[in-house]
Amino acid sequence: MYDKVVLVNDEAHKLYREDLILGEDGRIVFRKRRRFQEFLGASSFEDSSCIITKGPWVKFGLELPGYIPVREPLQNWFQVAMHSGVDFRDPLGLEARYKGFLPVRLTLDAPRLLQERTGMIVMEDDPCFEFTDYLLLIYDRANYNSFIYEVQSLLERRLRTSFGRVVRDIEGNTIMVSDSVTDQAMMLMPIDLLPGGKDYVSQKWKEVIEI
Repeated sequence: MYDKVVLVNDEAHKLYREDLILGEDGRIVFRKRRRFQEFLGASSFEDSSCIITKGPWVKFGLELPGYIPVREPLQNWFQVAMHSGVDFRDPLGLEARYKGFLPVRLTLDAPRLLQERTGMIVMEDDPCFEFTDYLLLIYDRANYNSFIYEVQSLLERRLRTSFGRVVRDIEGNTIMVSDSVTDQAMMLMPIDLLPGGKDYVSQKWKEVIEI
């Protein structure tokens, strides 16, 4: 599909500059978990108003392939996504230094009493893969308050155009947003909610990795 560089342990640490491990399967797992919260849009039939509700926080681990596309100099997957220059249909009208996306799938652990939920964000480099269901959209150095405002505006627009009571994909997956701790605001968006769906994502992802 494209030329790849398989990373060894030292290269992975140097490229990502995070606490990570290189597993026996060759995939990279980050030790630090990232917090995301569900943002759910609902419309009221009585006065046509839109209501944005927030679910509990979920701490997601992150797992990436242990290889990267050939670049000179080498770039990690976040850099590949954000520095590609590909014209992607961004669902948020948000100003950011760089924007990008990674195709991923989510897994959620069984909830534990009185504890925050946990799960994994697993990146797949082929969005045609059967279980890829989300995009991880990344907004580098974006204003976080503006980010949240744009997410809420997105939900309201979706409600007005879909005539539905709730914004979620056909499997019941909903939009999730990261906390404000880092300089990179992130949104997990079901691929089915993006105009063009998986076909559009596949086309644009091929442009990103083969640029």
